[in-house]
Amino acid sequence: KIASAGLTHVKIPIGHWIRGDIHESEPWVDGDWEYFVRAVKWCHKYGLKVLADIHTAPGSQNGFDNSGQLLSQRTARHWSTHPDRVARSIKAMEDVARAINEEGLDDVVTSVEILNEIYSDANITIVKDFYEKSLGKIRRHLPKATEVVSDNFDSGQFNLFWTDHSNTLLDTHLYTVFSEKLRSMSPKQH
Repeated sequence: KIASAGLTHVKIPIGHWIRGDIHESEPWVDGDWEYFVRAVKWCHKYGLKVLADIHTAPGSQNGFDNSGQLLSQRTARHWSTHPDRVARSIKAMEDVARAINEEGLDDVVTSVEILNEIYSDANITIVKDFYEKSLGKIRRHLPKATEVVSDNFDSGQFNLFWTDHSNTLLDTHLYTVFSEKLRSMSPKQH
């Protein structure tokens, strides 16, 4: 149905643990990779390309349920202030990119999103360093892939970040449903 509707790409969100990096105290289970591969093969069958969206980080990059765990507050501090968790995230990026390459899926998985919606309280220097290192790891295994990075809910922070980053996109999420003021606006007002 997706292909017949004229769409060309599918975004598949995956957890940072998809390649099995799960600590004893963490609630996730291993075994997701085979389902990701199956979905990529279905996309290949129907001529669709895939954006592999690494949607989570150890400790949570935003506190929202879409980070793999729901925290009591919206924050990136449980991830960004823990160098070991940032390092695990970088390793997850490389593990996913390597596996995509080794399994011959790189003709279908043509882009990788490096961590969904890092919350705006993350230190921007840490975030940019994380992106730099992740970009390098992904490009080592998927040199033709487009990398997508989250804007921390403040795209202006990345104005000068782009000078050395070809084939990289900034992902900006504009939410217009979480306040009465925004919900009451007409499409033209938006």
